[in-house]
Amino acid sequence: MQPARFPFVVGVLGILFSLLVVGCAVNANASETPSPAAPLASPAPPTPSPSPMGDWGSVVLEPGEPIKIGFAATLSGDLANIGINMQHGVELALEDKPTIFDHPVELVIEDSKCSEEGGRAVARKFANDPELVGVIGHMCSAASIPASDIYENARIVMISPSSTAVSFTARSLKVVNRVAWNDAIQGVVAAKYTFDELGVRRVAVIHNGTAYGQGLVGVFRSAFRRLGTRTVAYERIEEGGDDFRAVLQRVADQEPELIYFGGYHAEAVTLLRQMQELGMGDVIFFGADTIMSNFFIEQAGPLAEGVYATFADLPEGSPELENLRQRYREKYGMEASEMGPFYAHAYDAFMVLMMAIEKAATEDQDGRLIIPRRALAEAVRATRGYQGLSGPISCDGRGDCGSASVVVHQVQNGQWVRLWPKEEDE
Repeated sequence: MQPARFPFVVGVLGILFSLLVVGCAVNANASETPSPAAPLASPAPPTPSPSPMGDWGSVVLEPGEPIKIGFAATLSGDLANIGINMQHGVELALEDKPTIFDHPVELVIEDSKCSEEGGRAVARKFANDPELVGVIGHMCSAASIPASDIYENARIVMISPSSTAVSFTARSLKVVNRVAWNDAIQGVVAAKYTFDELGVRRVAVIHNGTAYGQGLVGVFRSAFRRLGTRTVAYERIEEGGDDFRAVLQRVADQEPELIYFGGYHAEAVTLLRQMQELGMGDVIFFGADTIMSNFFIEQAGPLAEGVYATFADLPEGSPELENLRQRYREKYGMEASEMGPFYAHAYDAFMVLMMAIEKAATEDQDGRLIIPRRALAEAVRATRGYQGLSGPISCDGRGDCGSASVVVHQVQNGQWVRLWPKEEDE
């Protein structure tokens, strides 16, 4: 009988030893610093990454708590005029929509500085606030694109009034939207007008290296090539720089008839001044939306005369748009177009978000407001046929919601004048 007991004891001891090892492994897993030497422990399930297929969570507000909306734009530096103009548009929209379901709407305003670093910093700040519902912004594509990655992970919907870079909506992110146009349209319009209406064939393109500037001139070059000719020069300037003479001299050597510029108004003013210094005063200057303000005309002075730019086809004569402009004058003591061009788009971005919140939100039996983040993002994307102050707004599957119509303007006698297409041609 003794020989039979020995294997039994060994077997029991082996089982106890195995249980001891497993128990240690489980305890190790439960500690704050898991031990890598726990081979029998089951691996912890991976932390679920934010996914369009997963649960996005909800913002839950007690009765009377504010619905917080982030606003991010460039509010300091050379481009502050555009951001302040957008802020004014949002503030006027807030006056028209101050509450939802008896909850006051509260703006949380941040300066994203038109840079990758600024965009990320503001986005992290917004994402760390669990009660922040959505974001109007950012202003510049250079800030909006990196910020959008953070908002996608945090499941916070964003609507930009002014980020027109092609790449902004080209990445299939679920939270990204804009009520401005896509530069895939703007660059083509500029190329067509240059080729067909101005009859220009020798064109140089200059950009400031941003996603907006480089993307815009890229579309222009491709469209110009399809029309039957190539640009004679392709140059980059330093964003925010103040001496572009070397670049302009290389451009001048190619004897262009026109310079197409993708960049900001301060850079455009510097280019115009230095073009004069280098004897390039007869070269046509063609910019885009960021120079379409009276602020640019004031900064450039007489050099602004004859400059071209593209912008959205605003519904001129609309009683609603004229009312906004009147209220803008009364509240801020200046014309709406004095500081920048995107005030109406900012107003519309706010209103689209408000309509989506009303559609997505519900109240529970205790009177709390529940705003599901995924339902909110889907409600924004479901916007169709909304007549905004900037034009018709209908969102597609990528978040492009703004009007596809772009118009060419020129500075004549110190004012921006619509040239093409003529209103009677539409």
